[in-house]
Amino acid sequence: MFAHIRKHQQWLFILIIAVVVVSFVIFFTPSVQYDNFGSSGSSDIMGSIDGRPIARKEFINAYQEVLLRFLMATGQWADETDSSRFGFDPEQETPSRLLLLEKAKEHGIQVSDEAVAKWIVTAFKDPATNKFRKELYDNMMTNGLAQRRMTEEDFQRFAKNQIGVSQLTSLVGMSGDLVSPREADLLYREDNLQANTQVVFFSSTNFANLGQDLEGLETFYTNRMALYRTPDKRKINYLKFASTNYLAEAETKLAGITNITEMASLIYTEKGTNSFTDNGVVLSEEAALEQIKNEELEKVGLTIAKEKALEFAKELFDIEPMKAESLPQLATTKGFTAEVSEEFTESQLIPNLGVQYQLTRQAFQLTDEEPFTTPFLAQDGVYIVSLNSIIPSSIPSLDEVRGRVTVDFYQQKSLESAREAANTFHETLTSQLAEGKSFDAICDEAGYDRKQMALFSMSTQNYSGDRRADISSLKNLAFALDVGEVSQVSSTRDGAMILYVNSFVEAREEDVEKELPDFTETLRRTRRSEAFSEWLVQGQSSMNFATASDESETGAGDANN
Repeated sequence: MFAHIRKHQQWLFILIIAVVVVSFVIFFTPSVQYDNFGSSGSSDIMGSIDGRPIARKEFINAYQEVLLRFLMATGQWADETDSSRFGFDPEQETPSRLLLLEKAKEHGIQVSDEAVAKWIVTAFKDPATNKFRKELYDNMMTNGLAQRRMTEEDFQRFAKNQIGVSQLTSLVGMSGDLVSPREADLLYREDNLQANTQVVFFSSTNFANLGQDLEGLETFYTNRMALYRTPDKRKINYLKFASTNYLAEAETKLAGITNITEMASLIYTEKGTNSFTDNGVVLSEEAALEQIKNEELEKVGLTIAKEKALEFAKELFDIEPMKAESLPQLATTKGFTAEVSEEFTESQLIPNLGVQYQLTRQAFQLTDEEPFTTPFLAQDGVYIVSLNSIIPSSIPSLDEVRGRVTVDFYQQKSLESAREAANTFHETLTSQLAEGKSFDAICDEAGYDRKQMALFSMSTQNYSGDRRADISSLKNLAFALDVGEVSQVSSTRDGAMILYVNSFVEAREEDVEKELPDFTETLRRTRRSEAFSEWLVQGQSSMNFATASDESETGAGDANN
């Protein structure tokens, strides 16, 4: 792929700028992000729903709305937080957003300007006073949206469509409301039936024998060699263009376009005096202004660092033949010093760099044929990276990891002993219970302690009982039994357990009367959500959209050909 790229240096430079700018700048530009969609770079059709073509502008509008929905839900833009922990992928959610908007039109849902105004008032009200805070709304329009090249019109379109989607959700999920009082009552009582149980635990620590012989250690290691394999590792060469190296140049550049003192005062006034703190303490005006100046200088310094990094990258990519060592060599000729990272695995952040995990992923895609990454942004600078070395995975000899293997061997033997003891006692327990002997008497005779567990029900989430048993296992065991029965042997984190049901405790009538209305409403919401989700999955079969990954794979294949 790089061989093909090198024949198109001007295109390469534009590509690098596009990649870096989309990642670096404080705003998001949908038109840049989606230049890769469609059958060609100039295509205005992004896909279709029920055969109706979806134009690029319509797709970009929906993408903006997806970003705004995340912002309104979390208080942060998706690229300013780890949005993946929310399961959020705007590229994947945009077609679904378009489908919802299309279906809202089909159902004749119309949203009035008055409804939009009420929605905005609610979204920007002070939770303490319950009053609309216009300054928050104005700040969102002039700063939050403007910095991402969105307008107030975009936000109001989002609000209107969000209301329409909510109405569609309610309409489609109406079947979930069909929960009768009797059904709700029965389900509540079933969910809140409490199990009164005792458990006999067989913990591996009670069966540990560190003095036992090590017969079978070699076989144990051979059967588990993959567990001791050292993972693939990498080292990289890197050259950092730190923003702090360009502060003097940034100050000169900033002074040429604005009065930095006046700019700092304006920002201080707009954001409010309480917005500037140090360890939770509000700064004085003088200290706050100094903080603002430094932050603005660092922003400009980072911009200059990007420019320097891109200049260096272009020259680096011009060097023939393409070799990883060209990075440190060129750095030396330019008066810079390239560093070599410590070794790292594919699951690690690169040590001591303070960069995102994304650079680790990129480093593990480097090869001798394609040894460079595009410039990579960190909070305080830009990195140019090349492959230094590949340290392949290997399986150590037993002698190299004997200590670790021995510990694992002892732990495994202890677990096996605990579970063997549990199985033996289970046979005794079931046969003697059948003869009419009591659970307590059988345990006492065998010398096993039993633990009286705290009551729990199918609705129990947070359980304060014995930490050796998780609540999910307890539920599965207890509610499959009748009173006076014992469970099969069940594995635990450190051994095994056997559960005995003393009794079941019905929900109290006063709790039923008090909690049933909320339970019924929650049940209906769940049913509505399930109905809507099922409807949405069915509707997705009518969509046909290319994804950025689809296009990149196609492009890569074309380049290689």
